[in-house]
Amino acid sequence: VNKRLCYFTSGLIMKDERTPIEDAIDFLDQNFTGIPGIAEWAENMGYSRTTFWGKFDACFDKSPRTVFIEKKKKVLESFLKSHPDCKFREAAKVIHLSNGNDLYRFIKRHYNCTPTDLKNRILKEMHVRIYETKRRDINEIDKHLPFTLDYSD
Repeated sequence: VNKRLCYFTSGLIMKDERTPIEDAIDFLDQNFTGIPGIAEWAENMGYSRTTFWGKFDACFDKSPRTVFIEKKKKVLESFLKSHPDCKFREAAKVIHLSNGNDLYRFIKRHYNCTPTDLKNRILKEMHVRIYETKRRDINEIDKHLPFTLDYSD
């Protein structure tokens, strides 16, 4: 294998050998922004696409495509949580899609809803979690009060 530049663990390093296939998912997690597809993922790890696919499938018992899509979904959901007012074309770019139409197709295929529905679902889940956290905090405070508070109207 030729020497290649790979981003892994501590930044840019020279590679004389292939990165072990067992490290493929960690490699993707740490370098997702620089890996637009499975071919680039394989190349950055030092494998041809077909060799990478076979070794990956044997090691993890699932395809690189499945893992790559799962990663895209996690990144998309995280982005939508942290940028609730973003344009869909911005969200598309974060997961290596060229425009909002591609994002629409991706979300429709993998979530079976529209981008707006997905964003609303994520925001609703966030609000429910915040409410539950606040309710737990209030209940915890109530335990330590020498008197009882009535929260009903």
